[in-house]
Amino acid sequence: MDIMLLSASTGEGHIKAAEALGEYIGSKCCQSRIRIVDTLKFISPAVDRIVVGSYLNALKSTPFIYRKLYKMSDSDKYIRSISNKISHLMSGRLEYLINDFNPSVIVCTHIFPLQMVSFIKRSKTITTPLVAVVTDFTNHGIWKQENVDAYVVSHKYIKDEMELCGINPHIVYTYGIPVSSCFMKRTQRNQVLVNLGMEDKLTFLMMNGSLGLGSLKNVFNALINCKSDIQIIAVTGKNTRQKKELEDCAKR
Repeated sequence: MDIMLLSASTGEGHIKAAEALGEYIGSKCCQSRIRIVDTLKFISPAVDRIVVGSYLNALKSTPFIYRKLYKMSDSDKYIRSISNKISHLMSGRLEYLINDFNPSVIVCTHIFPLQMVSFIKRSKTITTPLVAVVTDFTNHGIWKQENVDAYVVSHKYIKDEMELCGINPHIVYTYGIPVSSCFMKRTQRNQVLVNLGMEDKLTFLMMNGSLGLGSLKNVFNALINCKSDIQIIAVTGKNTRQKKELEDCAKR
């Protein structure tokens, strides 16, 4: 079986989900060919810089605008139609890649390639089974696309939300979000504490994604000023400014 995994690098989660699936399939089906494609980068590095760059800048600089557009695109068919049309315009090179690789199954961990493959299947040039892996903890109307043979979601309540928006519940599977096998390895707690140079006491983990968006400072300050004997692990992703900010707070 040959598997094509399509994603996009708007953050790290979508790509990591594709990589985790590729890792698992490779370990179980060693004869399979697996190809992971960062779709926008493959189609055009320039388009990728524009689309992903605009997306990330909106998240960082004007999150309120991103939030409004996100909510509007969930219910506004006109906005979703524009998004679909843009994806259709970019689907030509992807169609060539799919025909060249000739996969048994196509799996999309991002909505952009899902829209593209949905359009390609509608044109009847391919009939490959299409699976959408939803890497969010909520449903969004834009995931409802034609010609999708199966959806994989993190929880039953997302399946219920999908049914409410018109997706056939019989093709929605509550298998969870794919993660790397390294997260499944069991390690002795004492050894972990030694490796991290930490004590055996109540520990808080703070994190907000690979981009380190949002402010952890207020929560961090509240925790370090509480009276309980605790220790904190804070993960700021690629946000070096936020990392330094928390380090400065910890030194006070």
